[in-house]
Amino acid sequence: MLRIFIGFSLPDSVKHHLRSQCHSLHTNWVKPENMHVTLCFLGEVDRVSYRTLISELEQIKIKKFNLKTKGIGYSKSKKGPRVIWAGVEKSKSIEQLKEQIDTVLEELGINFDKRDFHPHVTLARPQDVLYDDFNKYLKEVDMNTEIEFAVESFQVFSSTNSEDGLSYTIEGQYPLL
Repeated sequence: MLRIFIGFSLPDSVKHHLRSQCHSLHTNWVKPENMHVTLCFLGEVDRVSYRTLISELEQIKIKKFNLKTKGIGYSKSKKGPRVIWAGVEKSKSIEQLKEQIDTVLEELGINFDKRDFHPHVTLARPQDVLYDDFNKYLKEVDMNTEIEFAVESFQVFSSTNSEDGLSYTIEGQYPLL
């Protein structure tokens, strides 16, 4: 079984900028090489379904498109932020890409996360950060910088968890038109 998600990598310039926003808060920040936008999380997938998926995703035909980052945000919990993320604009192109991927998954009968899609880049998953500390951090970062970047392909990633944290491996790459 492989733990799988579908998404796209970010250009190094975007990763560098986002990493520059990861400071002054005592938490485990996501490593730049792991920064990406998830289009669809599948979880555990058996090898037969995985091989079929890798092949069937080749039928997706979407033109290359541009997106922009859209500030820093967070998911709430009682004590403090659960996830700190950089927003990514929602566009017709990213919606079409997501819809085509979802259609392939449904046709193959592969289970996947069907929650509302909110494109973002996870920057941290804080464990013990309180809102007071987080609010100080928000005053120090550039909340409004928009960085435009090209999306020229999407990837199938596998993830593994070790004592060094999560690591991702690109299992398949699909260029856009």
